[in-house]
Amino acid sequence: MYRVGVLEPISGRVTALIEDWLVERGDSLSLVLTRGECPHCFSGEYDLFVLAPADGTFRNPDPLQDIRCKALLAPSDRGAEALGIQSKWVVSYGLAVRDSLTVSSLEPDLAVLALQREIPTLRGTVVERQEVPLPIPPGSGAGGVMALYGSLLILGVPPEELAL
Repeated sequence: MYRVGVLEPISGRVTALIEDWLVERGDSLSLVLTRGECPHCFSGEYDLFVLAPADGTFRNPDPLQDIRCKALLAPSDRGAEALGIQSKWVVSYGLAVRDSLTVSSLEPDLAVLALQREIPTLRGTVVERQEVPLPIPPGSGAGGVMALYGSLLILGVPPEELAL
């Protein structure tokens, strides 16, 4: 069982997108998913901690010194290091060439997720560099797509199963 935390604004959809994906696929991935809009909603150890794309400011943007995780998935423009999260590895996402995950093509219903470097998974495998065409869930933008599919990849879902 994996413990996953998602810090997102109240208007965010990443937690719901992850839950919807798991339910629609009948996936047997076992996880405890915690969502919060305030950094102080979280403490302790997480297998994966996700900083969702921000559409505004978070309440109490103080450092998250009580959070430790194996993997941190964060947009490069959020300044994850300033939040003080202790992690074994970080996977960044965004539209910059330095990000681990980016979108190389974006259409109304389809995004091509580009893995610009290898991504370690919680299952101990590595996802190789590649481009993966994926459906865009309704109401989510490029940031939501990268946070959703990046989370699933880190949790160990193989790229070929993401679009099923």
